[in-house]
Amino acid sequence: MDDTTKNLVFGIFMKKHNLKVKKILGKGGFGEVREIEYKGKTYAGKLVKKMKNYIYKKEDIEKEIIIGLKGPKIVKVYKIYEEEYNNEAYILYIMEKAYLKDLKTIIKFLFENSFLNNKAFNETIGDNLLKFFVKQIIDSLELLDRNNYLHFDIKPENILNNLEINLKLSDFGLLRDISNIDSIRIPGGTPGYLSPEYYNHQKLSIERAKKQDYFALGATIFYLKYGKKMIKTDKEETDREKKENIILSIQRQITYIQTNKICDRDFVGFLCSLIQIYPDDRPTFEQIYRNIWINKNSESIKNIYDGNRDDERKLITELKKSDFLVEIKKDFKKSKQKKKKFIFKK
Repeated sequence: MDDTTKNLVFGIFMKKHNLKVKKILGKGGFGEVREIEYKGKTYAGKLVKKMKNYIYKKEDIEKEIIIGLKGPKIVKVYKIYEEEYNNEAYILYIMEKAYLKDLKTIIKFLFENSFLNNKAFNETIGDNLLKFFVKQIIDSLELLDRNNYLHFDIKPENILNNLEINLKLSDFGLLRDISNIDSIRIPGGTPGYLSPEYYNHQKLSIERAKKQDYFALGATIFYLKYGKKMIKTDKEETDREKKENIILSIQRQITYIQTNKICDRDFVGFLCSLIQIYPDDRPTFEQIYRNIWINKNSESIKNIYDGNRDDERKLITELKKSDFLVEIKKDFKKSKQKKKKFIFKK
């Protein structure tokens, strides 16, 4: 979607629904997010182009379900509008504006500015901060699991972060209600976070379909830890070639993870379990939730956060002491130490 089209489509929504567009908050292959004013209140408006030829015969999940999703780890959606332009359908999600950056943007910043624990392995964040992030992502998945929903598009770009390092899951365009069905096709997702079974385009049992979200969780954790995508795909490849490439990439990355002797061995086992080639070899949600790495040292982490969350400066200081934030080497040049604050500055 080019900038001219975005502006024209935003204009249609603004005129028809009495909205005011302000500054751009984010861009990507999905479309664009802009600040929206409606009835005196400020929101985030995410514009996306509706996919054609869904594998699913039914329409997108009912708007009421997305709007009804509530939880501390879920981005609240207030309105969903749909309009047409040039024979194409576009959707505008009016969401809470309670975040600063998505996790991909944050990790990219840390990586590009050499805020690394160990350059040899491209690690971007400390183990405790990684664990803190992952626990919050799992909490958002727990809410969906409890209500019988599958997300199908877990990735760093869809995990948003506000000033209290409070993560929230967003983008529910592929959300599916699995409460009254026993099988489902994976409706789509983002290349690089799609599991091998997606490319078979066959119905899966619900238990196996759940493992797509867990595979994407693993690919997301890989990005957070190493600052790069776990799997790179080529648009020109056939689905069979993409599946073969993903399998080879998984095998290569598991070896890469296991040879990193610096990493916590419980973390290595946890991550490798999520990115297994076959869905039956990946853990259940209960196993993920109770994993030893996830829950190790969890009380001390929670105490630091809860005790200082209302004092931003003190929180940052305490998190640095406890390896929450990146470990900045003592011999860093002053110019690097003076880099602009990124995560916590409004």
